[in-house]
Amino acid sequence: MNELFDDLYEVAEQCLSPIAKDKANRERSWDECYTFFQQYRTLNREQRNNQRELACLHLGFFLASWGMFRGSGSLIHKDYTIYGDLIDILLRQEYEALWLPDFFKDLLKNENHVLEDNEKVILIFKLKEQVQDYINGLRIIKNHKLPEENARATDTIITKILMGTLCCTPAYDQYFPVGLTVCGINRCGSFTIRSFVNLLNICRENKLWTQLKQRPIERHKVVYPVMRVVDLYFWTKGFNAMNNN
Repeated sequence: MNELFDDLYEVAEQCLSPIAKDKANRERSWDECYTFFQQYRTLNREQRNNQRELACLHLGFFLASWGMFRGSGSLIHKDYTIYGDLIDILLRQEYEALWLPDFFKDLLKNENHVLEDNEKVILIFKLKEQVQDYINGLRIIKNHKLPEENARATDTIITKILMGTLCCTPAYDQYFPVGLTVCGINRCGSFTIRSFVNLLNICRENKLWTQLKQRPIERHKVVYPVMRVVDLYFWTKGFNAMNNN
């Protein structure tokens, strides 16, 4: 019987094959956005201010190319300038540890279960709440006939923002929970503390961290962090299942 992640590299090749054939494929948007923000976070205040507009454009385009500017979403009605204050939230000193590639090392290599009151888990969900509050506070004016309304921060938009910048969570979109179900994994398909902790423990029990350290997944000189790998693995599993049917 196959173990979870035994086919990791085969699945990764399937997911990433478009960028091997087309260097401008939209799958590259994550590579470009993540790489930019990993460098941007190291700049001093003046350097960040000089590149603030570019940072907003990077995040905005990543979200657009990953499906977040469809007609049913809120952010299609705003321009790129709204991301400045959001990026400031991500770069607050209290979240500095979340940017580190080894942030999940202790959680995923530990023999003990990850618990819901773990300080690292709590930090991720504190950031989630602040991103959520920021988006929900945006005023949306769709056109001259409809009344104003507030934006709505879904788990999908929040997790895509976090994945494209810090990469501290997978993106909880359409195919991701389907992929979990295909792999026989329940109670992990939503972005709640309990669900996320269950997912971490599954990755820990299946030694994903050790597997990636022995054989990293890398494209265009970008070493994929563990949560990007979790995302592409279950997303591809879900995509394959839904399109095979």
